[in-house]
Amino acid sequence: MSGVIDALLSSLGPLAVLLVMGVVFAETGLLAGFFLPGDSLLFTTGLLVSQGTIGVPIWVVVPLATVAAVVGDQVGYGVGRRYGPRVLKRPRSRFLDPAHLDRARSFFDRHGPQAVVLARFVPIARTFTPVAAGAGRMRYRSYLAYNVVGGVAWCTTMLLAGYVLGGVPVLRNHIELIVIGIVIVSLLPAVIPVLRAHGVKIALWLAGLAVVAATAGVIVLADAATEHDGLATHDPTIASDVTTHRSTFLNHAANVASFVGSEASIAVLAAGVLLVLAGRRRFAEAVVLGVGMAGAAALVLGLKHVVDRARPGATLRLGVPDTTPSFPSGHTSMTAAFVGLLVWLVWPHLTRTGRVVTVGGALLVSLAVGASRIYLGYHWTTDVLAAWLVVTAWLGVLLPAVSGRLRPRAATPMPARRRRERRKQQGAEGSPRPAVRGWVQSPPDSPSPSMTTTW
Repeated sequence: MSGVIDALLSSLGPLAVLLVMGVVFAETGLLAGFFLPGDSLLFTTGLLVSQGTIGVPIWVVVPLATVAAVVGDQVGYGVGRRYGPRVLKRPRSRFLDPAHLDRARSFFDRHGPQAVVLARFVPIARTFTPVAAGAGRMRYRSYLAYNVVGGVAWCTTMLLAGYVLGGVPVLRNHIELIVIGIVIVSLLPAVIPVLRAHGVKIALWLAGLAVVAATAGVIVLADAATEHDGLATHDPTIASDVTTHRSTFLNHAANVASFVGSEASIAVLAAGVLLVLAGRRRFAEAVVLGVGMAGAAALVLGLKHVVDRARPGATLRLGVPDTTPSFPSGHTSMTAAFVGLLVWLVWPHLTRTGRVVTVGGALLVSLAVGASRIYLGYHWTTDVLAAWLVVTAWLGVLLPAVSGRLRPRAATPMPARRRRERRKQQGAEGSPRPAVRGWVQSPPDSPSPSMTTTW
């Protein structure tokens, strides 16, 4: 099946995008589409786009595939919501137990957001999870938000992986191993509760693994940039392909993103946040922000001096000359460090939905700034990748080291359904209503219903 679809992609030209959208929609929206190769299809599509075979730019393919994935999941959710309870409640169903409906509802109350997002990366699971979410009556607004997040993450990751790394023979010939790795990562949430039950500090272990992986990635990219081999050999091809897809609108958008992510702009924004923190007497968090930004800047400057890589030539550049070293990207690294620290600062004050939106926005800003540097011809692709890895390694060391000492662990927001059930239970038991802030109710035997202040 995968070979047939890949052959069609290579022969259809721009119409291949419609085939990709159809397959992605069928795999996520139709129960019969579980056998379709979504991961390898998107990876191969990204590779063919980078080679010019399809003839459609990557920035067009990514949103179109994402729309197909999101709409497909919406259809699956609608099918499950309408027909799931009806089938599960049949009194003489030979294959389905009505208790499954209660279990599905309980599961999506507790793990709905993670399941919807992570199921995107697990073959078969991404076909049946939308139906299960609908049958389990997961709140539609929550489902829609996490559906969009999962669709954007899945399509963007797979397409860009094929676009950037598809030319590497080892990766191109072993896409199945990549999918297996994604599945293993996706199953981590099921393993985490078991490890926590045995007293394992999951956050510290994950941070340590991220630091080790990011550091190894920076070393590999630095060596490739110095020796002009490995992934660095694909930089000229990507840069040349980007220049062929430039347009007036994209030029303006890239210049805006590059200006927002410049070192000067980030310095002004960071100074503003520092003033706000100081005004609220949150000095410890202000120190962490200052140390985080200064450390990221020092690492970037040090690597620039060590690698001393030349920037793309004047024929690729869209703007004024820049003679400073290219590896890693300063704009990208400082933007990533700032938005990462900003997410850390506001994290305890956000609801679960707010956290997803904030993290998604931070990732989009960082991605936009990094892409703009490649688009404008100021950096190679490996410069931008290295910048993200440098910041990941640095914040992976800094934030776990200060979080436990600086502030207590934020409580996980209670799901909306559980809050409603608790309010109903309290009303049924005749629990007294909580006092208004600043006022306390008079005792029951008080001669008058007057209220006294507690200011």
